[in-house]
Amino acid sequence: MQQHALTLRFLDAGLETRYRSQRLQAFFRTLDTRYLAAQSILAAGFFISQPLLFPSIDFHWANVAYPAVCIINWLLISRLLPRCWYERHRHGLQLTFRALVDCLVVVGLPYWSPPVPVRSLGTFFTHLVLTSGAGTLIWASIGWPLLLQHHLPYNLAAATGFSVFVAPHVCSVIHQNALGGAYVRSAWAALGRLGVLSSQLRALLVTQLPVNAVIPAFGGAGGSGAAGGLEAGSTANAGAPLTDVTAGAA
Repeated sequence: MQQHALTLRFLDAGLETRYRSQRLQAFFRTLDTRYLAAQSILAAGFFISQPLLFPSIDFHWANVAYPAVCIINWLLISRLLPRCWYERHRHGLQLTFRALVDCLVVVGLPYWSPPVPVRSLGTFFTHLVLTSGAGTLIWASIGWPLLLQHHLPYNLAAATGFSVFVAPHVCSVIHQNALGGAYVRSAWAALGRLGVLSSQLRALLVTQLPVNAVIPAFGGAGGSGAAGGLEAGSTANAGAPLTDVTAGAA
């Protein structure tokens, strides 16, 4: 059962087809039905109650579009789509709906998250996780699970889109006061220290490797040449003291 190194797809086409069919019925079908229903209720409840919970936030058309997309997705997957169509097109449909939801988040997020200045570490992390859209990407990855061959390229594209369209907003919100800028500098310093620690650990692991484990990395004739060079050097170093002793005795 050989699999692709990156996408984990079975190289045997028949085995891959059987795996997808079993995975659809045992995992995706239940998740699509229950999770999408719960998500539709939560989204509709949140945006209906938003004027009461957050009266300072202005209404935006994405407040209606987001729960509408969730409800349509749930109805289509669990009620309207024939079983044979579900088995054939489930991943493409979920990828489409997930892209629609992410686009709505990109459009509506600057309006949903008020530009509250950073007042504490909790406010800072709230902006990093929620205002930046990172929480939405994590939530969507759990709620709209895809095959790895679809999940990897889409998440890369979505993260790039959030970085381009949402990052300027969250950066302006965080940098409203000096405390926000101080937390940003502290976060970058912590990441820098983690990078230095990682490189030091890597260097330590490399130095602990035995010579015979490093030489094969050169491969083929190169490895033989390296081994020959080491052997020649050892022979020359071993012969040098004998020459000195002979010369001294003469």
